[in-house]
Amino acid sequence: MVTFIHTADLQIGRSFEFLDHDQTRETLKNDRIEVISSIAREAKRSNVDFILVCGDLFETSLPSKTDLIRTCKKLAEIGCPVYLLAGNHEWLGTHENILENNRFLENMPSNVVVLKHGINRVSAEVEIYAVPLTSNSNQQDVLDTIKDLPPKESAIRLLAMHGSVDSLNQNPESIKYENLTKVVIDGLADYVALGDRHSTTDVERPGNFSPEMQGRIFYSGAPEPTNFNEENQRNILKITINDGLPQVEAIEVGRWHFIELGADSPLEFNSKEDVSTFYDDWLSKSGKTKIVRLNCKTNLGTNDYIEFRSLIQNLHTEYFGEFSESKNNPPNKEPIAIDESDDNPLGLQGYLLNAYTALRKDSSIDESLKQEALVLFHRIANEHEN
Repeated sequence: MVTFIHTADLQIGRSFEFLDHDQTRETLKNDRIEVISSIAREAKRSNVDFILVCGDLFETSLPSKTDLIRTCKKLAEIGCPVYLLAGNHEWLGTHENILENNRFLENMPSNVVVLKHGINRVSAEVEIYAVPLTSNSNQQDVLDTIKDLPPKESAIRLLAMHGSVDSLNQNPESIKYENLTKVVIDGLADYVALGDRHSTTDVERPGNFSPEMQGRIFYSGAPEPTNFNEENQRNILKITINDGLPQVEAIEVGRWHFIELGADSPLEFNSKEDVSTFYDDWLSKSGKTKIVRLNCKTNLGTNDYIEFRSLIQNLHTEYFGEFSESKNNPPNKEPIAIDESDDNPLGLQGYLLNAYTALRKDSSIDESLKQEALVLFHRIANEHEN
């Protein structure tokens, strides 16, 4: 019998350049290291024999010295062996693999083992047949290995690989699903541990996700998500093998949620009430740290549109939300509400105040253009305030 944790794709050092918010990027980056502590707690709670990381521990073959040292310190705190497989992100082309570089090896804690190609003995009863990648793009070693896998030398064999499976992405250069199933049917592996796909996935039954499953071929998914298209986010897998089909438990350890609102059909904002309903609904779900993409249509009057943009900016600041608006309908040409008794209702200063004052007083400017310009001033004032 063996119990272990299967994980992959921590991608420590990922920069998240598609996000605008500096604090968000730094927090996300930091939490990709901190999640190791969550994995360590689960390992201790479940009294596992070891942890298997199936590729892409790092985002790049050249992680910063700070990221590398912090990662190694976190790994050293885990109270069991940790086996690392090289994925595509660990490679700089075909020239350098960070897991074989002295920068990593000099800091690697004693409980960490870098898997070599072939059989890696874990105990008298358990072996890991590892197929580390040899470049950042070539899966040929993986494809060749599973076609000619040698017989088991131990009672329990785990097959550890990193790469895509053709049944999930229709890529002819991917690992062949039929070859994977043949490996387990022929008894050449008791469990196939995969990395590369960031969604927790039962490869034999892709739509069959629940906290407790049975099966032999799994992607663990990334313990912290990286993008909006990832399903079943934030998990590691606890695997127990004891005479029969492996028992698979998905355990949530990550903090972040990547959420796309209006992905299938844009959310519509046609009134002030729509904006208020959205805000109230959002607040009711604000218990998790989120990165949000909002796809929407707006057909709002000018004043309501300004309120909508103010709401988006506030959510951006408060919830680290990143919003992308697809404005298919321009705001209605409803006149913007201006308090004529207040020369500076927006609290502008300097050249912006001068331009705003001139705009309000210039009767020669087309009224529709003036309204669009006033909306712009309101946005500038709101962004400055936040």
